[in-house]
Amino acid sequence: MSTGLSDALRILVQWQCTPNQALAILKLDPDQPFPEILSEEQCERMTFVLNIHSDLGTIFDAPEDRSGYMSSPHDDPY
Repeated sequence: MSTGLSDALRILVQWQCTPNQALAILKLDPDQPFPEILSEEQCERMTFVLNIHSDLGTIFDAPEDRSGYMSSPHDDPY
């Protein structure tokens, strides 16, 4: 398993995604969640998760704010 994939899965757990949600977000097959080779789309999805997490780190100082933001309620209409 690639380091990027394991990092993306760890981040999705921090964001309080269920295992099925994490697999769907990364477009991983539940029967083979850790493929030896990722498709281009899977790599792109993994990169999105990693970049969003990184961007949240530039916005929030506290790690719990960065990891909790995705699961917190938002009143922003956008």
